[in-house]
Amino acid sequence: VGPRSVPPGMDVKTFLDGSSPTIARIPPEWRIQVDVNGDCYHRMDVTRDMPLQDIVNDILQERFKGSDDYVVTMKADGVQIDDPDSTVESAALFGKKIYAKVEKS
Repeated sequence: VGPRSVPPGMDVKTFLDGSSPTIARIPPEWRIQVDVNGDCYHRMDVTRDMPLQDIVNDILQERFKGSDDYVVTMKADGVQIDDPDSTVESAALFGKKIYAKVEKS
């Protein structure tokens, strides 16, 4: 197994003597980076219960003037997120590479 890294923002407690298991905690709020169409990165603070639609709306507002003329599809580590009611937690976005494809509808 190759080296592993801890995603930024994760709290980790480990005991070098092996007396207790390693414990990791995802923080209540963290910053994600979304690759938008391979052209730019959109960064925003999220919480685990935030709907993905809030991320989509923020991308459209900041990058596309809030237009309703676009369709956004998202992937996390290359896997498409199909559930429109997903939250950041249910889509397991923490520590993943997130891509948003924005197209004219």
